[in-house]
Amino acid sequence: MKAKTYKIILVSSVAIVIIALIFKSIILPKIQKFGFEDQCHDIIEIAFSETETSQIDLFFPLEREFNWASIEKQNRNVTSSFLRNLPERLIYFIENYNWSLPMIEEHIHIMDFNNDGLDDVIFQGYLYEPSPIVIYINTGKDFEEIFWGHSFFHKLEFEDGRVHKLYVYEYGCCCEEVEKQKIYTVDYTSELPKINLVSQSLFIYPRMEEYREFPNYYFEKPRKFEFLNDMYDIRLTTAVNDTMAWFFICEDRIGNSLGKVKSGSVGYALSEKIDSLGRVWWYVAVCPGEEIYESSFYPMLRRLSPYTYEESYKLGWILICRI
Repeated sequence: MKAKTYKIILVSSVAIVIIALIFKSIILPKIQKFGFEDQCHDIIEIAFSETETSQIDLFFPLEREFNWASIEKQNRNVTSSFLRNLPERLIYFIENYNWSLPMIEEHIHIMDFNNDGLDDVIFQGYLYEPSPIVIYINTGKDFEEIFWGHSFFHKLEFEDGRVHKLYVYEYGCCCEEVEKQKIYTVDYTSELPKINLVSQSLFIYPRMEEYREFPNYYFEKPRKFEFLNDMYDIRLTTAVNDTMAWFFICEDRIGNSLGKVKSGSVGYALSEKIDSLGRVWWYVAVCPGEEIYESSFYPMLRRLSPYTYEESYKLGWILICRI
């Protein structure tokens, strides 16, 4: 009888463990995923095709320095020729920002941008706030400007030996706290390459370092999702803080909410972080065209980019689960 009782207890214990494992590994994630648990916000993930996955080349890590050493060349003849016939824009920098020819030389980089056998010149240097990139193509006779903007490179992507994509940051000037991640493609169907903006993401970069919080890692691929709740806060940091004071657009601002997202809006989760209270946060990009009430991602009218506020992704943190 005792042996039979022990057997029943053993079988029951094993069954309980198996049920607990199934609940933890299969049922609970589905409950949390679809927002049916009381402690979790209403976020639903949306499946998307491999084709769409391959097209999501929209986001890249913040605050990563560009390495020129792997791509630039040493060509003293091109450098000397360029400096002897300095383009008008760089002459303007010298005349208006107290630069000199040696300072210009220090900030030019030589590379064959379009793989035509002629080395080209890229200027990137801190002249004022913000900094410019200027790209010049060597035609064999002179240097033709094909791009300039207030930016820093994050990455250059090559295809068939020539630059195919440019990933850049466009920093805000002066009191502007809204900054941009941009991706450009290069069109080689004309005599000179044409650089076209294809994607833009906006993020808030406070001048106060204690309020800058970016992901420590990124998902292998973004997760597409939909907001089921209305007035869903997208925040500057991984904290629910509606009382903190910080400096924003030359004014004091209260609270770390960057706006409230409308229900039905779609976005991409780029990273995840668990805070000191055990709560789960996602670093997300809210898709272009989605409505954000009381938005801090204001249009920047003085910028060179043809992209509008509505056509931009908005980056920030959302709380997806309270533990």
